[in-house]
Amino acid sequence: MSVLKVKRSTSKMEYVTNGYAIESYSIDFTKRLSTKNARLFQEPVKRLAMLQADTAYMANEIYPTNLAEYQVRRLLLGISMATLHALDKRMSDVYEILMVNPSDAFNRQNGKPMSKADAIARLDKMAETLGDMIDTQDSLIIGVRDSDKERFSHLPPADSEIPTILSETVKQLSSSLFGLFF
Repeated sequence: MSVLKVKRSTSKMEYVTNGYAIESYSIDFTKRLSTKNARLFQEPVKRLAMLQADTAYMANEIYPTNLAEYQVRRLLLGISMATLHALDKRMSDVYEILMVNPSDAFNRQNGKPMSKADAIARLDKMAETLGDMIDTQDSLIIGVRDSDKERFSHLPPADSEIPTILSETVKQLSSSLFGLFF
């Protein structure tokens, strides 16, 4: 990565930064699962978290100058929002699994298991933190979409070829997204 990109990435919009924080926190959360459950949940959570953060980043990189660019940005924000909600559901499932035997989710440095009450309190705090991050992201994306709607309401129409290209791009993006999960 170039030095220019590194400097530029520190000034990203809050929803991009928060999206990547959610990705990291979600992946770390799933590391508490047993080996059996980790095989079931880690990869789907990782994919959803990465897709949510990456589509927010891609949307942020588009500053629309015509209607087609606005529609692409809005589509990316919509995908980010949809994956955020799917991630929220997956993480609820992970939390429920961890609550079946919460002491196994944490290892102390001395090798002794954590008490059930302490483990439940810690899991609750982790779930609350993640829930707050997801709620914040939801609000931020809605805010960006509302702001875009006002700011770009009088954009000039796109070239006549752009809607056809946009339609093909959306089809390809949709098929690749479905390919990730099915």
